[in-house]
Amino acid sequence: MGVIIKNKINYTGGGGNSMHIYSTTERVVGTWIDGKPLYEKTFNTTVTIAIKNQWYNADDLSDLNIENLVSFESRNGNTNLIQVTTWICAYLNGTTLQVTSPEPWAMSNYTIRYTKTTD
Repeated sequence: MGVIIKNKINYTGGGGNSMHIYSTTERVVGTWIDGKPLYEKTFNTTVTIAIKNQWYNADDLSDLNIENLVSFESRNGNTNLIQVTTWICAYLNGTTLQVTSPEPWAMSNYTIRYTKTTD
């Protein structure tokens, strides 16, 4: 179950006492396999993928100095719907995050994990 607190969503799942905090503030969440810090940040961005399999620009991420985009999660624009039959593909094209889907999709926010060129 999640609880929204200003720019954060606290999520406790799967039993136990583990808690994951989704935040619009960049933070270190672990260590990547090369020993570099692993960062995470959530973005509140609306991207409508109107034409399937066409790439759409989500955000310019140049200020994050991303070296390696490790993971990507997104939500549908409907806050009460999690659609599991449609997937989103994300690609870091230079410093711009681009997304596509085999079906029309309205992405309301996304979370990425990444390493930095500055570490």
